[in-house]
Amino acid sequence: MTFHSRDKAFACDECPESIDVETSDFSEGLETAKKAGWRRFKGPDHEWADACPVCVSEFAKRKR
Repeated sequence: MTFHSRDKAFACDECPESIDVETSDFSEGLETAKKAGWRRFKGPDHEWADACPVCVSEFAKRKR
């Protein structure tokens, strides 16, 4: 889990990037992050992870 309710931010699990979502409510923050291009996925360890738009784009390029 990479949501920091105290900081009101999500952190990318692939790089140091983070996004300030201006709320300590997880669901509201997740919607804000998704609208900004962030994506949530289950990793190979079956745990949820978050990725910023740059990392999402880089992943898509590698999968082509």
